[in-house]
Amino acid sequence: MKKLPPNLFFRLNRAANLLEIEVDDLLLMGVSGSIFLSTIIHQYEGVLYQAGNLPPDHGSKDIENLLFGSIISTREDTERYLNEGVFDGMKCLASGLWHVPSDFIASLAGVKRAPDIPLIFSPAYIKKELDITSGRYFFYDFREHDTTVSSVEDLYISRPLVEYIAESMDKNQPIPSILHLGSHDLYEKEFKNIEHGNRARHSLNRENSIMALIYVKRHYPEECKGKNGKETNEAWANATIDHWPHVGGDYDEPSTDDLKKIISDMDRLPEKRTTAGKKKS
Repeated sequence: MKKLPPNLFFRLNRAANLLEIEVDDLLLMGVSGSIFLSTIIHQYEGVLYQAGNLPPDHGSKDIENLLFGSIISTREDTERYLNEGVFDGMKCLASGLWHVPSDFIASLAGVKRAPDIPLIFSPAYIKKELDITSGRYFFYDFREHDTTVSSVEDLYISRPLVEYIAESMDKNQPIPSILHLGSHDLYEKEFKNIEHGNRARHSLNRENSIMALIYVKRHYPEECKGKNGKETNEAWANATIDHWPHVGGDYDEPSTDDLKKIISDMDRLPEKRTTAGKKKS
């Protein structure tokens, strides 16, 4: 093995070159669950959950030990939430290096089709032992949002795992599977009911947003017009946000972009809609 540069993580082709193996070797280790392979995400909107019971020393230290990642929540009690290590259902934005589930890696490697379930990322930590025992999962529905994980070139490997592979090669030993569950099994065991609840909640949020848009359009039509005096999606969405305190029904305020997507769908047939009123599958 070549001498490692002081990187926190590496692209797969670079790691393979340093280890003097092939990228395929890394992919197959990822598919079998022997190692974690990761991707870099930027402000993905999703929900953070924990699976099973965590030891008492998990909490804010767990987050501090992220290798190259961040979790941002808009909750007012986020600090308490993190310190106590209670993550069930914390809506947040995740960025940085996160591990990709093994069955999704298998689809990128051409071994099998990607499962039609949300991506379930897990954090990349400074120590591989935390990778294995953390029990944290970031639940991201790529069916409703875009994802940057589309090819093998989007995958990375953390430094601790490169070192782990090198140790195993020196001992001429195979690496056993450290992942007990693929994302499909994990989804069925831990998150299936959660997703159904999330979908019901998202449906209510969209329904409320549509009603708010209609109310604002009927009662404040002039505010839905742009500088040229013509109605625009941007002006209509901004007017709805401006009146949200009394038209939002105590629901969380949506983003202007979300409202504009709903407005755009109003001019589309069901099969062309992307957010609301999509054709039944």
